[in-house]
Amino acid sequence: MTGGAPPKGEVRALLAALEGQRRHVMGILDGLDAEALRRPVLPSGWNCLGLVQQLALDVERFWFRAVVAGEKDLIHALDDSENAWQVGPGPAAADVLERYRHETDLADAVIACGGGAGVLPRDGTRLSTGGHAP
Repeated sequence: MTGGAPPKGEVRALLAALEGQRRHVMGILDGLDAEALRRPVLPSGWNCLGLVQQLALDVERFWFRAVVAGEKDLIHALDDSENAWQVGPGPAAADVLERYRHETDLADAVIACGGGAGVLPRDGTRLSTGGHAP
C-alpha cells in the first residue's frame, strides 16, 4: 500500500491485536500488589513494574508517538530519557500502570488517525499527554 490512510479493516485488526497483547500483559499482573510488582525476579534487578514502564515509554510512546506520529517535542526529549526498565522508588506502582494505560490510549489515537508521517496537524497541535511528560 502506498500513500493514504490504511483501510479501516487493517486499522481495526491492528487495534484488536494490540488490545489483546496489552490485556495479556495487564492480566498477568492483575492482583499483584506494589511490593510484588517491584520485587526483582532476575539477578539484573528486573521486575514486573520495570516491564510495564518499558512498554509504556519504549514501545507505546516511542514507536507510536515519536516514530509514527513524529511528535517533535518527544523526539527531542529522547536523549534525556532514562533507562525505562528501571523504576525508581518515587513513582507509585499505580502511577506506572496508569502511565501505561495512558500511553496505550495515545498510541491508539495515532493509529486511528491513520499513522504515518504527518498524522499530527502541521500547525503544531499535539496529542494531549494528560499531564504526563512527553
